[in-house]
Order: sequence, then structure tokens, then C-alpha cells
Amino acid sequence: MDESFQKVAKLSDFRLSKSKEARLDDLHLALFSVDGIVFVVENNCPHQHFEVLHQGHLEGCIITCPMHGRTFDLETGNCLNGAGKLRKLDVKTIDDEVWVKKPVPTSFSLFDK
Repeated sequence: MDESFQKVAKLSDFRLSKSKEARLDDLHLALFSVDGIVFVVENNCPHQHFEVLHQGHLEGCIITCPMHGRTFDLETGNCLNGAGKLRKLDVKTIDDEVWVKKPVPTSFSLFDK
């Protein structure tokens, strides 16, 4: 397995629910199982930055944030009723394991031109 991927869950964890939360280092993740496909996004609604997407209403590939009703397409990360986009992570499933690729750290400086 590529060292940039880390195991975060098991597929069998989705037996009772179609969503789960997990951690990847200091990143809070929301995992969703839709028709056998696992989607992983940062568990942070870009609207007001609440880490509750894993508790949202899932209908097909559309997740609705439980705080203010923003809806997002898990396939694209795009917000369907406002601005913002979910941060999606690459995911692999191997046997009963869900592996997520660690995102490349981004650096930002107010002084960058």
C-alpha cells in the first residue's frame, strides 16, 4: 500500500449507518457509503465551519448539513445551494478496509505574491 494512504475505517462499520466520522492525523473526516462507494470529505461545512457533516441527511450522493441546510454533491464537492466546496480526499477500499490519502499540506502566507 502506498505510504500516503492511511486506514481510517472498515466497510463493516457502515452496517448500521451510511455515514461515519474518523480522524486522519489532525483532520476530522466524514465518510459516506453510497451504493457500495465510499466518499470521504473533510467534516467541515464551508458555510460556517461546523464539523457536523457526518450527521447530515444523506440522499443519494447529496449530503445536507444539519446546521443550516447547505447541500453538497459528494461526487464533486460542490455546494448546490450557495457558495463553497467540500474538501474531498482520495479513498481506496481494500477488502473490509477504508484507506484515505493524506492531503499534501498547503502553506499560505499573507506576504506571498
